[in-house]
Amino acid sequence: PKGEKRGYATRFCVDMDDIETVSRPCPSKESAEEMEISKDIWHWFDVTLRKGHTNRFLSVQDQDDEAKEVLPQRLLKIKSKDGKALEEFYQLLKMASLLHRATTAALPEGYSVIPRVYSLGVEKGKPAVVKPSQGSAEPVRPDTTEPVQKEILPDLAVIGTSKIVSEQTLKRVISMAPSGLHIEDWKMFYSLEHGADLQKMYKAAKGIKDTILLLQDSTRTVFGVFNSSYYAVDDNYYGNGLTFVFQIQRKEEDVKTRGEAPLKELRDVIKHGWSGKNELFVLCKRISLAFGGGGDGGYALRLDKNLCSGSSEKCFTYSSPMLSGNRDFKIYKCEVWGPAPL
Repeated sequence: PKGEKRGYATRFCVDMDDIETVSRPCPSKESAEEMEISKDIWHWFDVTLRKGHTNRFLSVQDQDDEAKEVLPQRLLKIKSKDGKALEEFYQLLKMASLLHRATTAALPEGYSVIPRVYSLGVEKGKPAVVKPSQGSAEPVRPDTTEPVQKEILPDLAVIGTSKIVSEQTLKRVISMAPSGLHIEDWKMFYSLEHGADLQKMYKAAKGIKDTILLLQDSTRTVFGVFNSSYYAVDDNYYGNGLTFVFQIQRKEEDVKTRGEAPLKELRDVIKHGWSGKNELFVLCKRISLAFGGGGDGGYALRLDKNLCSGSSEKCFTYSSPMLSGNRDFKIYKCEVWGPAPL
């Protein structure tokens, strides 16, 4: 805010293309010192810009705006004493960044999201590229370049470090979930280090809707499930059609590196969504956890109560093949991820 403290930027404009990351709001680390003076707590979040950005910010040195300095900063700290207002602004900024990237991702270099311009001689429905005239009346020429499809990974923070896949691969799985989850930050809630027990996994994920279960078997094959329901013990199937199973691309070096290779690179993800043939989505029991079933197949995935072994078969519910390296497999690693609570 203007006048609160020297050196604070009172006004700035940032190109959405230059936003790299946005941290979650939290109380300021400096709040203890500030409280001695103001008796209030500052809340803040950071906006990190990409290297080589061209934004410049006006830093006010005096209240009368006489002394000014232009600073090419990369890190912006957005601060406020109103924690609720700051949280709302944070959510708006995250959503704006996501929408901007989704809108511009498929456009080739030089395109704009502003309304297309058409001219005589240009086929209807085809975009036209307008070049600077530089004083000459050069005709508008149609651009025959095919749009380049660029993948956009969700712009979110990952809290915790997976020992199964890279952060980018995890974001790729998240991108296949409903879009409302793309602006949430994701956190690891369970791993085998918490204890190899199905009940401990249920307890760790209690009250968390929309989770990703990641598994790596003894053949170093990586696969899992996006569960769009809570984990609740029930003798009957439940859930909905947003649930899906998936496989992570496997390479020869995965076995040689004992599963370390997938941690260092972005891997392809093969999604197997609901087939619509039945509604056997999730079967959550005390002694086992299973996804899918029925028809002429078996479970897409089934885990035992000790999280030591499991099985996977061709599944009718998700029209999925066997996900694991072998039908009956030993669990090497297991993790549960979900949206971090505010």
